[in-house]
Amino acid sequence: MSESGLGLYIKAIDAIYNEDVRDEDREKAVIVEPGAATTLATDQVIPTAKVTAEEVNRFEALRFIYRNWERNSGDVFDPYLIMLLIESNELLELWTAKSYHSCVIRASSFFEDYFTDVTEISERASFSDAINAAASRDMITQDEKLLYHFVREVRNDCAHNNWLQIEYPTAVLVYACTTSNFLLGELMDRKLREFDPSLSTPVEAEPHHFLRKVREEFQWTYTENSGNISWEAPDTWEHPEEDKYSSYEQAWDSVLNDDSNQ
Repeated sequence: MSESGLGLYIKAIDAIYNEDVRDEDREKAVIVEPGAATTLATDQVIPTAKVTAEEVNRFEALRFIYRNWERNSGDVFDPYLIMLLIESNELLELWTAKSYHSCVIRASSFFEDYFTDVTEISERASFSDAINAAASRDMITQDEKLLYHFVREVRNDCAHNNWLQIEYPTAVLVYACTTSNFLLGELMDRKLREFDPSLSTPVEAEPHHFLRKVREEFQWTYTENSGNISWEAPDTWEHPEEDKYSSYEQAWDSVLNDDSNQ
């Protein structure tokens, strides 16, 4: 399979999340064993993925895509070309379902695992260590480093408190989800540009769009000590426009529109 074959798997992942199974899909789909890397004709991949997601479960459908990419890509195999695409869809689904706590925790778990792996630091390293390692190796920019630490701070609130004890208001959780999707999109675009520029999906926003809101609208401040970033929220604060973040589109638009009006 040529490098451009990744485009087929991208379409298959999109189909799992966004398309209904049709009769013609059932006619072309092939029954695959769980976890198997079955070699299929090009026109069978997407129908098989869709039908597997519906009749078995999404996990097996995604694993089918991953295993086929692993088997057919040869020397260009990179697990994160598929995993980043899957995580992007998973986070967006959690976001739109208003499962903000789950979204922040899942995003953070992926980022921590990803940076620990690609930087080859100790598996015992903290999420903070993993972020700093990625920045020191120029895998992320300094502005992105600040945003990852913002997400980490919100993750800590969600992961270490029950839902009644969570400190930050919903708008902050929602914004951390939006920021996570942005950061994941940046990672994904870089991977795709390295692999095949024609598959690149540039993110329209920039890190400064997000940092401006954290600092000016949310009134958070950060300190840096020996490369370690700590964000702090104001002691008393409630977001004045909670409905601004009632949908993913509104949250995303507010980032760009507010910044352009400065």
